[in-house]
Amino acid sequence: MKRTVWVLIFLLSVCALRATAQANVNSECPEVFIVGPASIVKPGNPWVYTAGLRTNGRAYAAEYLWTVSHGKIVNGQGTTRVEVVHDQPEVGNLTVTVEVRGLPQGCLNTASESVAIDAAPSATKLDEFDSSLNSIPDDRFGKVVAAVQNNPNSQLFIFVPPIATIKSALAARFDSVIHERVDGPRITFIDAPVKSNLVQIWLVPPGATPPAKCEGCEPLAVPAMVTPAPSNCPTLEVTGPSGVTARGTIMPFVVLVSEPRLKNLSFAWTVSTGTIAEGQGTRVIKVRAPAPNGTKNITATVTVQGLPQGCRNMASDTAEIAQ
Repeated sequence: MKRTVWVLIFLLSVCALRATAQANVNSECPEVFIVGPASIVKPGNPWVYTAGLRTNGRAYAAEYLWTVSHGKIVNGQGTTRVEVVHDQPEVGNLTVTVEVRGLPQGCLNTASESVAIDAAPSATKLDEFDSSLNSIPDDRFGKVVAAVQNNPNSQLFIFVPPIATIKSALAARFDSVIHERVDGPRITFIDAPVKSNLVQIWLVPPGATPPAKCEGCEPLAVPAMVTPAPSNCPTLEVTGPSGVTARGTIMPFVVLVSEPRLKNLSFAWTVSTGTIAEGQGTRVIKVRAPAPNGTKNITATVTVQGLPQGCRNMASDTAEIAQ
């Protein structure tokens, strides 16, 4: 019995110590908070968020790590203030989270703030039909009228072929069905491509970007004439170092032209990184590999002038740089 009592006393003491330790930790923990934009943010402008600590007079060597869902940080990572842009217009919300490192162990070190974002208005295609306007029933035009009346601040953008007879026929249909119920200034006619016979009607609400072109109205592209390469074209091959080159050392690149009888050739070299130390204008160049800058390889490209007209005159090779 006495042994049981001592065990219970021991367990109660341990629990009390843990509770006291937890209370001490909580009393030392600062409160992490985020403050978002104080006013409406104009479309395209960054959202500014600020993080802080309510420390009760204590000082901390805090580091701030920010993350964003449905957006990206454009400035301020690692500081108490960041600028964020909402780059996913198809998603109507933005969540910003800060993790504060350097707080006492066991303290809550994150805070988040979310905001709902209204989707930007966009233009809507109401209808499209070919230029046989007489076969289009009035109720299709009536649906266009209803859409405009239900959106009194919107405008109509109508793509129409730039053909006088089609324009006059369309104007007559709109005069009888639409113009008597829709203000003329709210309708804008735009010429579609010449070889198109589609009429396309768009509803554009305030703040939306009008359609830049008639979808599907593009004339058929004329295939470009491909000129075959001459049969006497030589092959070009650039060869660089086969192994890994140490940074700061010389890397040779050479261009091989399969037809040795070609004379009066000139060679213009470019490199993706590093410096051409010797040989510009010749068949062989020496490139000095750069100091460490994050790149893993060098590509040398040569343009050869003086080949038969129509022949391929460029070649390149890539060599690896030691990390």
